[in-house]
Amino acid sequence: MPTYTIGSDGGRNYANFASFAADIGVGISNDLVTDTENWTVDVYNDSGATVSTGSGASINPTTDATYNITIQAASGHGIADHFTASDALYPDATGAAHYTYTGTFSNGWSFAAPYTTLTGVQLVATGNRGGVGGMSADNGMTSGCIFHVTHTTAGNHLWQMSGSSAQATIENCLLIQDSDDRDALRIGFSTKYVNHCTIVRTNASSSACDGLENLGGTVVVKNTCSLAADTTPTDDFESGTYTGSAYNASTTTQAGTIGTNDQSSVTYTDQFEGASDFRAKSAGDLDGNGNNAGPATDIIGQTRASSSTIGCWELIAAGGGGGFYARNYYDHLLAGNG
Repeated sequence: MPTYTIGSDGGRNYANFASFAADIGVGISNDLVTDTENWTVDVYNDSGATVSTGSGASINPTTDATYNITIQAASGHGIADHFTASDALYPDATGAAHYTYTGTFSNGWSFAAPYTTLTGVQLVATGNRGGVGGMSADNGMTSGCIFHVTHTTAGNHLWQMSGSSAQATIENCLLIQDSDDRDALRIGFSTKYVNHCTIVRTNASSSACDGLENLGGTVVVKNTCSLAADTTPTDDFESGTYTGSAYNASTTTQAGTIGTNDQSSVTYTDQFEGASDFRAKSAGDLDGNGNNAGPATDIIGQTRASSSTIGCWELIAAGGGGGFYARNYYDHLLAGNG
């Protein structure tokens, strides 16, 4: 099955994601089912550099989970390869596969193709009204990524998952929203799963900036913290229907209104190792207050305990360990969409 490589160094198939997306249906297939193909797209840490023009694709090359697309950090270039238990958990342009978008009034990265997995990369937006992007197609998986909007002016939504007719999942992701003008995670319309994610808003004074905006449909949130540094934050979890949600945390009282076994009204500064280090802090409200539903490891591959840490980071006791665990959407279907 085809493997395509993205990066500016010699020998890659495409210099950047935009050129790969533009080649679908031109130089490569636009019908994976007929051609019986699964795609692996390996993204290298030289793949994004800094770009001012957004890139993406709205295509429909597959209608069958058997023929799927996995867009992943190349071996040795992923978050789980680059970060260790002692590294600050924050975007690092010199390490894992990284894409920085400086453009304005749009999203830097988007991919609207069904049965697509995105895993192990860092996406950052720095321009006024620029957003990182989203996976808006149905039956998608976003796993083990770091997303960050760094500007504090009017912005776009940080990450969006809003396919209208089938399910999608985001897990083990860190979402950092510095703008107070748009939501961090915008999700819904059909069945959407959020599990073991860390959502932080560093400047959440505006009513336009929710931690998680619930667009309706069946939204299931587990083991996820949505926290705001502002002393009077707006919605950590926007009001709406949350089905089967549990083991979440918020700086407001909202975690308790969307599910059970919650940690509500937590103190933001007590939860992380530092202002630019989103590893969960030992003995904080996230430590040991989750469960083991969903991914077996955290964002860097550490094995989760049965009473897991809420959020993307798992606190590991001395002598503990784990190995890299990445699953694509097809694996997720077989596992039962936990």
